[in-house]
Amino acid sequence: MLLVSSFIFLTLSVPSAFGHGHVKSLILNSATYTGYLPVATPDFNADAPSISRKIGAVPVDGPVINQTSTDITCNFNAVPINDAGVSRTGPITAGTNISFHWNGFTHSGPMFTYLAKCTPDCGSFTGTTTKSWFKIDQRGYDTKWATQYLFDQGNVWYTKIPECIEPGEYLVRHEIIALSACSVVGKCQFYPSCHQVKVLASGKATKAVSSDYLVTFPGGYSPTEPGILWNTNTQLPANYVMPGVKLFTC
Repeated sequence: MLLVSSFIFLTLSVPSAFGHGHVKSLILNSATYTGYLPVATPDFNADAPSISRKIGAVPVDGPVINQTSTDITCNFNAVPINDAGVSRTGPITAGTNISFHWNGFTHSGPMFTYLAKCTPDCGSFTGTTTKSWFKIDQRGYDTKWATQYLFDQGNVWYTKIPECIEPGEYLVRHEIIALSACSVVGKCQFYPSCHQVKVLASGKATKAVSSDYLVTFPGGYSPTEPGILWNTNTQLPANYVMPGVKLFTC
């Protein structure tokens, strides 16, 4: 109870300039990678320092509101990262976790992680035009919101890369949806970020991801579907329905 109360106090008391959040670093295969915004007052014009694509637009780090815009895919200005034409990726073994280290987040809502196979590679793949995204992780509300779990875990979120996916370069789309304005169609707030990885074989059998698990971004959510059109003042958290495509499992 104390933790929930503290979180509510945090949400109400943090100044608006710091009312948004972002992934400041991530860990995969024991290596730490700097997120696009490692500092509280970032330069949104700076190049990506690592495998995390740009997010944000001057002067803030979000949110994305327009679901029909390509900004919903990976955030504002999220161009592919390459070095002299070679993809910049971080290796991760299928079946192991990525840990996303947030700088904090002051709104309540669900969390998601998606993957898309980079074609031909992550150094050129935008993820904005093809039906290539599949959902590998989601959490809404059980006894508390996913964002409360994030807070309780020291602002760290863990997502397992499915052990059965084929090796290769993938774009990881990690996201929080802040529900405070979702009662109005087209006003829901999305905080996506994308990270370029190279999945290494787990040593177990692999399978292709079938088309019924795949969606496009933009297009992965409908503005009026349950879980996107949501009124935090009149609807019970226990009735929350996870939006988007069904969860991929091996």
